[in-house]
Amino acid sequence: MLDRRSWLRGCGHLIVAAPGLALTGPAYAQVRRRAREEPMRLGVDVALADCGLARALAGAFGRHTGLPVLPVPAPTSAMLAALEHGEIDAGLGLAPEAERRLEQQGLVHDRRAVARTSFVLVGPAARGALPAAVQAAPDAAQALARIAAAQLPFLGRSDGSGAHWLEQSLWRAAAVAPAAPWLRALGPGVDPLEAARQQSACVLVERPRWLAARRSGLVALAERDARLSVPVHVMRPFRADHPSASLFVRWLTAGAGQAVAARHPGFVAAA
Repeated sequence: MLDRRSWLRGCGHLIVAAPGLALTGPAYAQVRRRAREEPMRLGVDVALADCGLARALAGAFGRHTGLPVLPVPAPTSAMLAALEHGEIDAGLGLAPEAERRLEQQGLVHDRRAVARTSFVLVGPAARGALPAAVQAAPDAAQALARIAAAQLPFLGRSDGSGAHWLEQSLWRAAAVAPAAPWLRALGPGVDPLEAARQQSACVLVERPRWLAARRSGLVALAERDARLSVPVHVMRPFRADHPSASLFVRWLTAGAGQAVAARHPGFVAAA
């Protein structure tokens, strides 16, 4: 375990809050004072909060540096809007397409890959609940196309989360416009696996949730498709400049943060 003192000794070469500002001496004391009075606000996609990764990263960063971080969970779309307006100091997102657009518009910067996670398309495991063609689909897009053709119940999101963004991209890849009555809304705060179990429906879920959940009554329909692998990026807004934010980004990508992420079930370090 890397203790704070030894980590700080190396920060002059690895991490700076601004040109010429190292994590030592009076400058660091000033950063700590500001952070104690106003902890850095870290926007995180709800999935990253629900699985505990955001809390683990914030806690490890605090132990290594003495700088507190306040995770603020929200769907990625809402988190990106808060970044755009400078309402948070950094963000961890699961929607690379939307993040890239914001970066290209010059509204966020310092965007870096931290880790990767993946999603799993699941459905009811009961005999006869799914056509054999659905279970034999070679990838997620074809599985969704066959779910639509059979009009099997599917629980869809509309909350702007990373899962919602991925779901929409998979429907586009399947060349399907999902619609009621077989498309059913997954309400906010509802456990997707429990809802799928109760409604004998299919749903897209985060791998950390799938690994941690009671999976009886459900089966994975697609989980090895490269389209289901999603990078976790950290980024900062131009309209806020908390001194801890720059340090946090560099801590995440210098190795310590990635190591924390890689130890978390369902995640691997960025490569």
